[in-house]
Amino acid sequence: MKAYKIYKRRNPVVVRGFLKTLAKDYDKYGFMSEDLGKELEELFDDDYVVGIHRTGHTIVSDEFLSDVFNNGLINNGDAMQGVVSDNPDISKTVSLQSDFLLMYGQIKTCNGYKNSQGVLIIKIPKSYLRLKDGVVKPIYFHEYGYKFRLLPEYVYGYVGVNKGVCASIIRNPNYKDFHDYNDDGLVFDSSVCDINEKVKVK
Repeated sequence: MKAYKIYKRRNPVVVRGFLKTLAKDYDKYGFMSEDLGKELEELFDDDYVVGIHRTGHTIVSDEFLSDVFNNGLINNGDAMQGVVSDNPDISKTVSLQSDFLLMYGQIKTCNGYKNSQGVLIIKIPKSYLRLKDGVVKPIYFHEYGYKFRLLPEYVYGYVGVNKGVCASIIRNPNYKDFHDYNDDGLVFDSSVCDINEKVKVK
């Protein structure tokens, strides 16, 4: 299986200094298959933001992936710290990525965060988070209490990682590039509203 090498793919874009060193260091650590690297790199688009959710201490089983792929990713970062909030914040659960170079490194090194077994890949239209002009849509549903879930259609898939080695992705069959759902009862991210305003769609 051929390895993905970001330095070779980004050169001459990455030509000097810190980014050149970073790209070479990431390539040396662990292994990412060329097919996986190319697929993840191609997720980056002017209209979408891509992010990762490290699984932490969660045991990633078939049941866990089925729950996330069918019911969505729980967004309860504040609740886990004893803070009650009715405005979910994507940054509490997902690390949004501005560049594939950095995401590449974070995926390979994810085991260092609470023994994560891998990462969930998230892809959301930028306008939904007011990162670009355009339509703003809610991205969560309110499950119960102060528990929110990112809708499953924004979960692209799961990449298992073992000591920096990641060869493939389990794609979420419920992921969608186009979002035509009924907004009734869904919840916006806190980034698109006043932090003190409860933001359910009427």
